[in-house]
Amino acid sequence: MKINLHTTATSFPLVVLIASLIFSDGILFVVAKGYNIDKIGSGCGKQRDTSNEMRLQALHSIDSAILAVVSGSPNACGKAPDSTIYAAANCARALSDEECKLCLYNAQFRVVDAECKHLFGGWLVLKDCYVRYDADTAFCRQ
Repeated sequence: MKINLHTTATSFPLVVLIASLIFSDGILFVVAKGYNIDKIGSGCGKQRDTSNEMRLQALHSIDSAILAVVSGSPNACGKAPDSTIYAAANCARALSDEECKLCLYNAQFRVVDAECKHLFGGWLVLKDCYVRYDADTAFCRQ
């Protein structure tokens, strides 16, 4: 197996690590991981859930919010079907749609899988975007 590592930067402070794994039979896997390094703030809920269900609901609900933001909807809130988790997302006006999506997806995985792992509710404010998820709808009027 051969491993190639590359780093790249975009027009805003983002570090992306791309690893390509080439196995002896020629199969290629590419893994990309990126984080906006200018974190302004974050916070997590207190209720714990070690099942994967809450994580999947959070990711799907944040996806819905991201799609609303990128499609130009004034409602930056989202909730996946059959989910009990609500989400909100927002981007700085100066970002293009692609930069906004990249920032929000990086924030999504960072808040759900790193900052607030196994916790109901969390928020992450980066220099260029914001993501929040919670079972409470107070921040997200639907």
